[in-house]
Amino acid sequence: LPELTKDNALEQMMKAGETDSLVSNHKSYEATCEYILQNTKVYDYEDSEVMYVDMYGTTQMLYKDGELKYGKEGDEYLSCLYIDEADGNADDLISFYTDETIEEEVTDMKEDGDTIIIQTKVPEELTQSALNSQGDGEFYTEGDWISMEYVVASDDYRPLKHTQILNHKDGTSEEASKMEFSYGVDRPEDVADLCEKYEEAEKAEGDVRNVTVTAAPGTEQEKDYAIT
Repeated sequence: LPELTKDNALEQMMKAGETDSLVSNHKSYEATCEYILQNTKVYDYEDSEVMYVDMYGTTQMLYKDGELKYGKEGDEYLSCLYIDEADGNADDLISFYTDETIEEEVTDMKEDGDTIIIQTKVPEELTQSALNSQGDGEFYTEGDWISMEYVVASDDYRPLKHTQILNHKDGTSEEASKMEFSYGVDRPEDVADLCEKYEEAEKAEGDVRNVTVTAAPGTEQEKDYAIT
């Protein structure tokens, strides 16, 4: 790997944060993101077979082959069919960075043992949209700007911890969100349970229905979606 500099740090960091690379290099990973302003958490787990997302402790989703296959809300298990394919694939889970990350300004970078700490500033014009994208838009006030601290492993630049700080023009600041990562972890019990229920559903016999939904019938955009 090239040595990190202020000029290439964001590019190398983003490349190392692609989820396919994390799985191929470390067999599995888990990430816990805490949205502090909202007092909510999102949990991600992935290995070579499945990706699992727990949204706020209320909705669990199981992805296989890049598509949402099964889920759970409360105590109810659900087969999932999305009419708009864009809502049912895992394209937004391919990296732990966004397209806007590359536009951040690296303000400081230092080694700390076996980690590298990269600090950045998000351009003020992107601050509001960044907050909106994670549901924190209501906490934005004019003049706010975001600073980020990325802690990455020095051997392969994989993400270890992200911290997002919301800075106000009056000089005060507050922690907006933080994300922490672990690697090579065994499949957690909740993930294993959802996988087991999905496999049972796939093998079900007897009381089974084939459902076809036709979207935009009678138009050029007509398309059928099917699920068993």
